[in-house]
Amino acid sequence: MKCLFCHFTNTPTAKFCVECGRSLALACPKCKTSNSPAHKFCHECGAALNNGTASPADPLPSNNQSDFDGERKHITVLFSDLSGYTMMAERMDPEELREIMEAIFQKANQIIIKYEGQVERIIGDEVMALFGAPRAHEDAPLRAVKAAREIHLAVNEVSRRFMDKIGQPVAMHTGINTGLVVTGKVDHRDGKFGVSGDTVNLASRLADMASAGEILVGPETYRQASGHFHFRALPPTPIKGKAKPMPVYLVLSQKNKPITVHQHSGLQAQLIGRNHELNRLQDAYLHLETNNSFIFSVCGVAGTGKSRLIEEFKSGVDRNRVMWIEGHAYAHTQNIAYFPLIDMLNRIWKIEDGDNGKVVKQKIEGGIRGISDMPDNLIPYIGTLHGLNYPELEGMSPEVWQEKLHEAVVHIFTALAGKRPLIFFLEDLHWADKASVDLLDALITQHPIRGIVLCVHRPSFTLFDGDYPEKLKGAFQQIRIAELSDSDTKEMLSSMLQTSSVPVQLVALICDRAEGNPFYIEEIVNALIETESLVCREKKWEITGSFKESDIPSTVHGVISSRLDRLEASSKRVLQEASVIGRAFLYEILKKITSFRDEIDQKFINLERIDLVRKRAVHPDLEFVFKHVLTQEVGYSSLLIKERQQIHRSIAEVMEILFAERISEFYETLAMHYHRGKADAKAIKYLIRSGEKNLKQHALEESSRYFQQAFDIAKKTVDPAINKTKTIMDVIINWAFVYYYRGDNKGLLELLLSNKTLADSIPDPKRQGGFYAWLGCAYWHKGCFQDAYQHLIHANSLGEQANSNLVIGYASSWLSWVNTEHGRFDDAIACARKAQEIYHTDLPSVHYIFFNSVGGMGYAYWHMGDKENTWKAGRTLLDFGERHSNLRSLVLGYSCMGWGYLIAGDLPNSALNFEKAAKVSADPWYREFPKLALCYGNVMLGNYKEADAMLDEMLEFSKNSGAEFIGEPARFFRGIIRVAAGDAEGGVRIMEDMLKYWKDNNSTLRFVSCSIILAKIYALLYKMHRQSAPAENLHQPLPYEKEAFEMFAAIIKDATALRTQAILGQAHLGIGQIHTAMGKPREAISSIKSAISIFTHCGADEYGREAESALGHAMELTKT
Repeated sequence: MKCLFCHFTNTPTAKFCVECGRSLALACPKCKTSNSPAHKFCHECGAALNNGTASPADPLPSNNQSDFDGERKHITVLFSDLSGYTMMAERMDPEELREIMEAIFQKANQIIIKYEGQVERIIGDEVMALFGAPRAHEDAPLRAVKAAREIHLAVNEVSRRFMDKIGQPVAMHTGINTGLVVTGKVDHRDGKFGVSGDTVNLASRLADMASAGEILVGPETYRQASGHFHFRALPPTPIKGKAKPMPVYLVLSQKNKPITVHQHSGLQAQLIGRNHELNRLQDAYLHLETNNSFIFSVCGVAGTGKSRLIEEFKSGVDRNRVMWIEGHAYAHTQNIAYFPLIDMLNRIWKIEDGDNGKVVKQKIEGGIRGISDMPDNLIPYIGTLHGLNYPELEGMSPEVWQEKLHEAVVHIFTALAGKRPLIFFLEDLHWADKASVDLLDALITQHPIRGIVLCVHRPSFTLFDGDYPEKLKGAFQQIRIAELSDSDTKEMLSSMLQTSSVPVQLVALICDRAEGNPFYIEEIVNALIETESLVCREKKWEITGSFKESDIPSTVHGVISSRLDRLEASSKRVLQEASVIGRAFLYEILKKITSFRDEIDQKFINLERIDLVRKRAVHPDLEFVFKHVLTQEVGYSSLLIKERQQIHRSIAEVMEILFAERISEFYETLAMHYHRGKADAKAIKYLIRSGEKNLKQHALEESSRYFQQAFDIAKKTVDPAINKTKTIMDVIINWAFVYYYRGDNKGLLELLLSNKTLADSIPDPKRQGGFYAWLGCAYWHKGCFQDAYQHLIHANSLGEQANSNLVIGYASSWLSWVNTEHGRFDDAIACARKAQEIYHTDLPSVHYIFFNSVGGMGYAYWHMGDKENTWKAGRTLLDFGERHSNLRSLVLGYSCMGWGYLIAGDLPNSALNFEKAAKVSADPWYREFPKLALCYGNVMLGNYKEADAMLDEMLEFSKNSGAEFIGEPARFFRGIIRVAAGDAEGGVRIMEDMLKYWKDNNSTLRFVSCSIILAKIYALLYKMHRQSAPAENLHQPLPYEKEAFEMFAAIIKDATALRTQAILGQAHLGIGQIHTAMGKPREAISSIKSAISIFTHCGADEYGREAESALGHAMELTKT
């Protein structure tokens, strides 16, 4: 009875195939009823079963088959086609063709199954196989290439056997590719997965590109198999649908000595953090002459560097002094009896894959006789390991054969050790078959050799059952390879990147993700380099991107997935569900969302036992953590996206119930789960709350990220339950505070203007009002005071329509500042008082409305020259800031105190308060804002160097942030410093240009406030020219004389209209001082007396004393 799956011929009474284990029962193609393999027609409906349409009734039983919809897996896909099939079909009788094709595909099936592959389909002349599904193998690419080579050899043999019937040689051509696929739900009728993805398409295209007899592989297959096979790189090939040509590699031959240390196409590090372990091996090597034998068990989890340690040790061994022999076990050879021994003998006697039986026999017999006087009757037992036939061994019982083989092996290794000490290295014993392990145990315990035995394995394997034998206690040593420390990890990165300056972010990333596993470290770093997330610019490495689950290299995926796939299906599913919660997860949450809640307790006992998860805390809540973050990420990435989304939603719903009383603690986590669960409405809700929460904690960058996510979701959502326009407005209005506090006015204005049309379309005056209030604020900071005023008035009107004191409060508080810029001081104070009334009566929790409006009031009083009220505002703000621990209120409070001292003319005390304001601020905007006045004070005090440094900072801030409220005055002050440095013409030109700009843009207050400064400079320059001018020229107009008089006169007019008393007094004093310099004391006295009167009225004491001194000087001149 022929198996429809692997084509093996079974006995007529068999129910299951003895080759592949699948059911031989046939599923009716019409009604799906299971039928006996002997039936020709279905016993239920009468449909024919022998027409090639029937399929096996049941797939191969598997511990990992489940009813889940599929997985995302990193696997290797093989496509192999028969060259010449079309011509064969034309020339041959269909029955003969079927006989040949069955012979070919029966052999192909047997080979694929041998390497634990999955035959996905056989169609016509093509076979498609998967390696790594349903169960992952960390060496899946190696298995695929080995299987392909054996299939090619088998078809060549079939071709020779049927040459007379075929009339021409036939051969296979194969394509192999490794990467991510999505497996479908398992079809329990035939065990197929229905895989899909780019990896499958590329494998098929590689097969199409291959010529007869060729095996072509993709870049990832090549990378992982290059230690075992020789390849030739072909020119990169354009692939339809790919932006860049794909590297393609032709398989040439198998390497005689495979390289088992993990291979990397990129950077590698020196051996780091293994000095102690290496010293133990080297110490044994140095004492070989005095000690007969050493036995080392070198144990560590995958990737910790066991093989690398041995390679380093091997490099220091003198081959003239000792003989190094080694044998390897591989994942795909676990079921091959004595494979490590066969591999070792092949290496000793140089037996190669292409050697025929005669050559192999010659090498074995010659090799044995060259080193040993072993009896000839023992040689056949070694020969049978290599597939040689010896008639004298026919019918021998297995027990006797095993005993004789052990005797022969002892002869060989005793003879080798008799010539010189041996180093006997066995790699990856956790993959060795039981017969090999028993033989090793006997060799070590009963026939110890002179030398060192190195047994390298993972923790799942133990060299001896229970305690090791008493007589080995002097010789046996265990070396456990642990993960690297963080400092060793940093040193390894330095070695890889060949630099002592490893980016701090890279060290943190690798310590977090690789957790000291050297293999993971090298693979992740190379993956970052390949994706250009880690780049070297001018001999300096920089991180330019992040590391996501999708960036985990296939090699790392293979190691971790193979371990997860060995779990019973429900245990794996529970682990996947836990991975969605996170690296650390509360047991109570998992228990409520898992599909296996009745079994979860026992499953976690097992998962802890095999060290995949560990308890992190018992009280107050039982919490577990994945031992390795990459295990969590691989488990997570293996779930189908739609399954992840559902689990995320379930987790969030459970958390809302469990943590209802302290929900704010979990805003960020809930936002993440609902976002990943595609529950847009809930995601936006918690993202906004997370943004607000982080804003209150002054975590501005984190806050901005949450608002950005909410904004992006709201823009793209198609959820009909969400009002997109209203939601976007809510996000923007909340998000604006982040831009405001971090001083990113440019970004805020871009955000607002890009959504202005949307804001205008919403029939909601409250949201519109909030939007326009922020737009007005942004224009205020930009220095566009007229635009700011118009938008804030509009916002205030919308707030009144909506009866929203919140909108009115914000708009009024900002109008208090903007009105001052236009010289409307009464309006400014009225708006400030309105905002404060709203705070006290309706919104006592919205502190910003209060302190910002009091600051606006102080700003107005300063420009009015009202020292006492400016200080009163300052003291109110300082008191409020202290009581509420509000740093922004303190900034404005110290600023008001400084402005009051400016009115008084007390520059040292004003500078002291502005310094306090700048130091206490934690926000960029509130830090730069008081620097403006501090810089002015330093200029007036002659501290030009300090002022110049501040100007550099303010101009840079203004450039980056778009805050021309600061940038424009800073440019004006730069003109003052140019004058002080001797460039009077250049400095004056800068100041004149800025005054013209302000006048043209109706920035009334700025124009008047800075005009007095330029007028004083005109006066100073005039006096300097007068002092240096010849006497005969003193009666002629001198430079800057006209400019000074005209500007002081204009200021008197404007300042009188604006009621800016301090500026008005300074203008009168300036005119008086010029008259005095011109020798016209009577004209001077009139102006100076006007100044004294004004200064006395507004409390400008220092200016008053300066004016009294000027008056005295003018009076003296009248006497001469």
